[in-house]
Amino acid sequence: MNASKQLGIVVALALLAGGGYIIHDRMLGKAAVAPEHARTAQARGRPVETATVQPRKLETRAEAVGTSLARRSIEVVPLTTGRVRAITFRAGDRVAAGQVLVELDDEIERADLAQAEATLMQTRQALQRARTLLEKSHVAEATVEDLTSRAASAAAALDRARRKLADRKIRAPFAGVVGISRVHPGARVSPPARADDAAVITTLDDLAQINIEFSIPEQFYSKVTIGQPAEATSVSFPGRTFHGKVAVVDSRVDAASRSFKVRIAVPNPDLVLPAGMFMLVRLTLEVHTGLTVPEEAIVPAAGATYVYVVDGGKAHRRKVVVGDRDVGVAEIKEGLSAGEQVVVKGLASLRDGVPVSVVRNSGAGG
Repeated sequence: MNASKQLGIVVALALLAGGGYIIHDRMLGKAAVAPEHARTAQARGRPVETATVQPRKLETRAEAVGTSLARRSIEVVPLTTGRVRAITFRAGDRVAAGQVLVELDDEIERADLAQAEATLMQTRQALQRARTLLEKSHVAEATVEDLTSRAASAAAALDRARRKLADRKIRAPFAGVVGISRVHPGARVSPPARADDAAVITTLDDLAQINIEFSIPEQFYSKVTIGQPAEATSVSFPGRTFHGKVAVVDSRVDAASRSFKVRIAVPNPDLVLPAGMFMLVRLTLEVHTGLTVPEEAIVPAAGATYVYVVDGGKAHRRKVVVGDRDVGVAEIKEGLSAGEQVVVKGLASLRDGVPVSVVRNSGAGG
């Protein structure tokens, strides 16, 4: 091996030795720095976000699903038997009180009315002549009395004839909205023989005001009063809230469900709400002030409820009693004081007494 090759080998070995030393030195340096970082992070504590406990107004509410009811609602049925001559409405029409909805054939009734009018006129004329003759003693008083009775009977017959003729026109008993017609011109209709017989021509609903009926637990019975404000929403009207007031409170609590019925009255001037619709009702029972925290601060465990309070750079687990809840916040009835800070983020790795570092405080609870 010549001198130049030997020199190259020596240089290569020197470079390898130097590189190994540098790598070894850096690894030792990192190993020494890692425990130092761990000690610094431990001294700083685990990063958490907190919120401040503070009082705010809270509403005690009862929520339930109810059904909308018309203020007045009937099924329109015929009062007499006959053939449908004309239907004067369309489904969804607003009709006035007394407006004709259906006309039945009335030729016979008109003839009966004409006959009753003629009979009454004839009887009254005979009575008038008899009274004149009675003054001259040309007729017995009993004859006048008999004609008087006949005239009264003829007048009653005329009233019946007029009523029968009037019944040939089916009218709306009150203003409202009519439903779908269940008969057609030419059909023969009859009044129902029993209450459950199907003789319905259409429906009529007074929708100027909607009543929403729902049931709530008996624990709220003493808190519900006539006139309390309420609001209702429906999936059919997204983003719209209908406001009303308590109109009726049932006098009994259902023994099986331990709940009672309530009705709220909701103005419906544009008639957009129909009868029979499911609606979510929120009833405001009372307003009070309480200490609140964000709901994410609540930690349930072993049948109890806890929060982590930051004090002296450490997180302390504290048992609390939760009251009412509102959107995103919970009332704390026992266990906290106003101004304390509770952990809302970073709860997963917390234990009682663990050092923490507050990286952000969201301010007031909720």
